[in-house]
Amino acid sequence: MLSDRNDDRSKRDLRGASIGLELAASLVGFTLVGLWIDHTFDSKPWGTLICVACGLVGGFYNFIRSSLKILRRPLVERPSSDRNEPRQDSTTR
Repeated sequence: MLSDRNDDRSKRDLRGASIGLELAASLVGFTLVGLWIDHTFDSKPWGTLICVACGLVGGFYNFIRSSLKILRRPLVERPSSDRNEPRQDSTTR
């Protein structure tokens, strides 16, 4: 049981670390596309600025969405047999 909790926590930690990398990759990828647009269409600096803004918006959207998903997920789920049984209040006994 303790091993399951440690495995779930390490998976959650790894997912949390990868969120930052996804944000950086989004920003770098969109910046490179913006630089290519500026070079190809001679539109300096507008292509880069617009693509950097799109990379930041998309990256932060994914960052917040993934962070909230991680925070909502419990470390260890209850067994399925416990979920289906109705709860008994102390007043009904």
